[in-house]
Amino acid sequence: MYPASPKAKSLWPYAILMAGSLLLLVVNRGFFLGPRPLGPDEAFYATQAHAWSQGLVPSRDTWDTKPPGMALIYLLIANLTGDSLRGVHVAGLLMLLLTGILLIVLARELGIERKFIPVVIAFLAIITSTSMPIGETMSLLPDIPQALLATGVILLVLRGGISGSASYCLAAGILVSLAIHLRPNAIIVWLPLLPMLALSPGSNPGVSGRLRLPLASIAGLVLGFVPITLYYLSLGALGELLKWSSLHGLDYSIVAPTTLICRAVRGLGRYARVFPIPVVLSIVGFVSIRRKAVAKTSMSTLDWPHRLLLIWIYGSLASLIPCWHFYRHYFIQIAPPIAILCGIGFSRVLRCSGQRRLAWISAIILSLAVLFPTLLNLRYTNRAKATAFLPEEAVASYIARHSDTNDRVFVWPWRPYIYYYSRRLPAVRGINPTFYAAGESRASSHLQKYQETLLLDLRQTRPLYVTVESRKPPPQLLHTFFDKEYAYETTISNYRIYRRK
Repeated sequence: MYPASPKAKSLWPYAILMAGSLLLLVVNRGFFLGPRPLGPDEAFYATQAHAWSQGLVPSRDTWDTKPPGMALIYLLIANLTGDSLRGVHVAGLLMLLLTGILLIVLARELGIERKFIPVVIAFLAIITSTSMPIGETMSLLPDIPQALLATGVILLVLRGGISGSASYCLAAGILVSLAIHLRPNAIIVWLPLLPMLALSPGSNPGVSGRLRLPLASIAGLVLGFVPITLYYLSLGALGELLKWSSLHGLDYSIVAPTTLICRAVRGLGRYARVFPIPVVLSIVGFVSIRRKAVAKTSMSTLDWPHRLLLIWIYGSLASLIPCWHFYRHYFIQIAPPIAILCGIGFSRVLRCSGQRRLAWISAIILSLAVLFPTLLNLRYTNRAKATAFLPEEAVASYIARHSDTNDRVFVWPWRPYIYYYSRRLPAVRGINPTFYAAGESRASSHLQKYQETLLLDLRQTRPLYVTVESRKPPPQLLHTFFDKEYAYETTISNYRIYRRK
């Protein structure tokens, strides 16, 4: 046998790091564990998917100011896996693994050395596995498919901008339209990419040549909206889709500019406390990119791929401004660019140090950072997953035993997993009634209208059961309606259950 070369030996710590990162992703997504009960947001999407399968249309018959993209994903998962909880968690794992594969390709095209690519995957695993509270890292929320789609968009734009191929830009526009179906803030990431395409090395000279690639991306965006537009147009529900999708996020962003700035500062502070190492390395990587120049260190002399990476980072941070105070799972969608920056920053630190031992030391530290949340999640899953949502499951079980599948149920406040576990359809179009009736929305001028709409739905559907959490009583308008139309039946945990008279 030939002796191992020094270069081969130096790759061992990174190979170990890659294995640990994959272990973190696989274990924390619940692949080898029993399925964790669905959380509130997951149960909402699953409830919408169930309602969709029963003939109700999101944004027309059920709405919560969320586009129907996630409900469609959950509907596809239910059709493929038989509505299993494990199918939801495995789908999230596959999306993260696909994101990692795209990041590997993107890192290579950005010139990151092969031995530092495991560092990129490690930080993707760390950020996506610790952004949620311990035990909830298996959640499949819009941030995970958004991270996958955003990485795909950047890779396609990079290849289209360098090669001058309009087909890459067309495909990027289609992916952007899919991301907008998940959250409209995806358009904030895409808009700055259009001038980058016009100034790309592959664009032709002249006005028409410069506009060819951006117009191809816009055409892809329009093309991606055609199926969902025709579907809602055939149902006469296109107006409702545009109305509720456009409202998504406005309840968080319609505030004073100073408040928005304070939110951003607090969100960054929380992010730095949760992820100190990624923040430091991403800053080092950011400075390294800015200094990567042909002759000078000015931004105008940056090579186009790294300039595109900077635009991606700026756009990703800007898309989070409306929801900075929800600093947990929202940061998953910016994990790919942060992971790329960490890989660049790590390579910069290692080159500057010039010490081979630092590779082993840093790989061990990152491996421990990968292992720690994995052990915590294993401990949580083994001890607490069975009782995570026990009261709500008990309420759902009671309703399922004393009602038929065609009976409607109303849950106050927002506890969609009662709908999901009881397999009963909600009695109101707004699955999150507190948003419309309890003043949690910033659109307070429409508060009375939302309450009246909610009450109208209840009078039309006449749900068989109404559940009210005792710690969060409904507004007076609904309270009067319940006293008149419903009789108290029993109490389970903190939930009072009423049956129609």
